[in-house]
Amino acid sequence: MNLKLVSSSLGAALALSTAFVRANEGSQLLRGQRQLARDDNFDQTIPWYTLHKDTGLNPKCTGSVCGLWGDPHISSCDNRADNDEQSEFGCQVVGTVTLMKNNVYNIQGNFVPIGQDAIDTLIHKRVAEGEKHIDIHNAGATVTNDVAIEIKGGPTLQLGFGNLNTNVYGDDGSPIFGLDNQGNPVYPSEEECNVNQMYHGHKIVTHNDLWLGACHRKCDETNKCKYFNWWGNKKCELFEDKADLLDTDPQEGRVLSGDKDKLCGKKSTGMPKDKIKNSESKNKFLEVGKYRRCPLLFHLNGELQDISKVNPIDGYLFRDEESGVSVQMLSDGNIPQWAKTSESIRILHRLGGGAETEIIFDLEGKGPGEMWPCAFEMNICLPAEAKAKFENTLGLLGTPNGDFGDDLHDKEGNPVNIHDFYNILKQREELLGESNACKYDLAKLEYCHDTWCVESIEDLILTPAPGQDYEDILCGPIENACASEYCQLSADQMDKACGHHKNEEDKSTCRLECCHDTAECEYANDHITGVIKNEATKAPDDITIPEAETNDEDPVCDDQGLKNTGTTACPASPLVKILHGPDLPETEEILYDIRPYAGHESERSVSFRVNNPFGSNADIYVSHEKRSPTNDAFLLPTCEGRLGVDPGCDADAENLLTIPCTTHPGQHPFAVVNVYFLSKGEDFIGVDPGAEVNKCCVDDEKRAEYADPEYNAIHYALRVKCSCPDGSSGAIGDGTQAGQ
Repeated sequence: MNLKLVSSSLGAALALSTAFVRANEGSQLLRGQRQLARDDNFDQTIPWYTLHKDTGLNPKCTGSVCGLWGDPHISSCDNRADNDEQSEFGCQVVGTVTLMKNNVYNIQGNFVPIGQDAIDTLIHKRVAEGEKHIDIHNAGATVTNDVAIEIKGGPTLQLGFGNLNTNVYGDDGSPIFGLDNQGNPVYPSEEECNVNQMYHGHKIVTHNDLWLGACHRKCDETNKCKYFNWWGNKKCELFEDKADLLDTDPQEGRVLSGDKDKLCGKKSTGMPKDKIKNSESKNKFLEVGKYRRCPLLFHLNGELQDISKVNPIDGYLFRDEESGVSVQMLSDGNIPQWAKTSESIRILHRLGGGAETEIIFDLEGKGPGEMWPCAFEMNICLPAEAKAKFENTLGLLGTPNGDFGDDLHDKEGNPVNIHDFYNILKQREELLGESNACKYDLAKLEYCHDTWCVESIEDLILTPAPGQDYEDILCGPIENACASEYCQLSADQMDKACGHHKNEEDKSTCRLECCHDTAECEYANDHITGVIKNEATKAPDDITIPEAETNDEDPVCDDQGLKNTGTTACPASPLVKILHGPDLPETEEILYDIRPYAGHESERSVSFRVNNPFGSNADIYVSHEKRSPTNDAFLLPTCEGRLGVDPGCDADAENLLTIPCTTHPGQHPFAVVNVYFLSKGEDFIGVDPGAEVNKCCVDDEKRAEYADPEYNAIHYALRVKCSCPDGSSGAIGDGTQAGQ
């Protein structure tokens, strides 16, 4: 989806003060005040060093770390790695935005859109791998193509891929790599592939977890193989020559097929110099990124520099480490001989007094002109020794002062709230039929655009690459459109399943829940209608609506163990996935009495109890989000705890938690919770080194107690599905009725 930007300005109307999370006083539910103006937010290093800890390289900076990654997600300057209170947010702007502006730096980034092919492929891949939640932004996705850094009193440095990255057309308007069988420009690595066509017939074998090139090689190595199909979930099918080429249903996912005697899958990625029409770019770029062969461009004070002869492993693009400012290719120390190029770039800037800013760019994407083009992840460390210089920082990356409440702010630094953008946007007539998740994504998009898009050529420090002009890199108007739902049911099936609902909101909810399969549709109808009110709302005879089941009278645990755990609550598929944490003791579970349908369909929730799976008495804290008491659609961070919890079953424990779920169109809702166990028990020693309870969970007195070396912590991050993946009859219902 080629999204550009804004139709009306919301930012000027929105400025809110920071809300504090109050302490919940009680013996069972303990929570300290939200910690603001923390002194320790300047004690981080860039994550690159953790990921490449065996390189022998040491961080040059300790301070406040902020950055961007993915499509792009913003990790603000107060969003520490150990901070569960604030998560990153997406910013799918197309154009140039202000990332950071203070007394030292003016940093701008240029975001470019990825195509709908890339979004669809990722959705289908996740579905094929069994993921029911498809965490793709409703508003599309972009990637970071260029970043310019103006150093006050110093040079302006710009790294990027410019027009070489996404331009698959030549100067004459013709596609550089030709057209596929559907008339679309070919991605470089897919030349001579059939797109959305597959071979059907005498299949030899199926291989899993292979990339396209490896699939072609498997065909070369397999007796009688002539053709192959390659799917987005990396499934490779090999066929004999007695196979027919058929068009595929788009709902089956994007597929490429090829003939072993043709190029499909054998063409290396990269932008050959003979395909680059602009002579200045052709002669001055540096090819970087192992197999990606990304064409890196470097501008200094707005002038394109010739970096074509720089050593791509550890060479300097600008000066050297002995100078006040340097830009160097950064190797992780594990580069194979054939690669001949590193995957990272480091900028160092000495501020004086021992302070040194460090910025690291990681290369991402598959290559220039590819479905997932060359892109940057960027992290910047603002040194603790110079933190006074950064107190008045503005921009998408937030303000490094330890206050999470002002990381989203307007151009004057006044805190703003995304939900206020949402409240205004949801009144727009053209969006009345869209989901709340879509509206919320568009609200974040409008915040990014309205507040941080560079508005004029005079304000740009980022220079257009050869083949571009200034208008190409400025933001355009927003396209207020949401991504199409991914559905496994046809439109006729959806109408048959949901057409009996007279209320439009119920009908919309039904379509959302029925998107994946008929079993899920049955449960959706059950929870929407509750008790069938009259014949007018009764579902068709062939749409079974099972009665909601409850386990309110059943014991939550007994001598046989815990009931309705992550592996037993839905018999056909586990509900709980451990995202972070050590291995559990054998046969033990953290969550039990799980009820995935613990809320109204319009406000999905999951409830559960927390077990102590270890052999020692422990304090337990659960960090999660809850709905605001003044606005159910707004989520507040919170933490709840129990002290002195013994291991084993306690059927009378008052430990039931109900957590709001994250919901997106066509996806299973889910909740993410962080669970902390603290104990002096011997079985806690050395189990999870470095773990500590979230600081928002405890007050200063309790934190000082846990600082005792005898205490050890174990931390788990859990993802809990809020519906049974197969809609099986063994799923736990909650008995809620529509309208309650």
